[in-house]
Amino acid sequence: MAKTSLFIDPNSSIDVKFWIGVHDGQLVGAIDKSSKIEGVEYDEYAASFREPNYRDIADLSDGAVAINTDGNYALSVNQVRLKRVVRLLKSWNLKDDNNKAVPVNEQNIEKLNPVVAFTLSAALENALGIFEQPEEEATEAAETA
Repeated sequence: MAKTSLFIDPNSSIDVKFWIGVHDGQLVGAIDKSSKIEGVEYDEYAASFREPNYRDIADLSDGAVAINTDGNYALSVNQVRLKRVVRLLKSWNLKDDNNKAVPVNEQNIEKLNPVVAFTLSAALENALGIFEQPEEEATEAAETA
């Protein structure tokens, strides 16, 4: 995703796909072909996020720093992930058990099965370039997504 503008377009979107399946009676998630387990049937889902701007990055970073009991600073990676999804998610195609569309809001995001939430967050992080992949893997993932 090449950036050519000095400013983030508030109408731009980051569209991601992710897959959820069942393996040995447990939900499993995937964000690309290489993360899928062979032999598992997956359902494909899609989500759209707005692109983070400087304010988003500053707020997410500052909100994730805590001082522990020893007086040292610690970063809560999972809080950053949760807050990033809550703040940036615009839409998804998730449905409830009655096949009704689930609205995007903080309460519904917090109710997600942790496997689904982590997979959704990982898909966004991958699209943002937070996950470092060797160039060969990144090319293969882009070709198969």
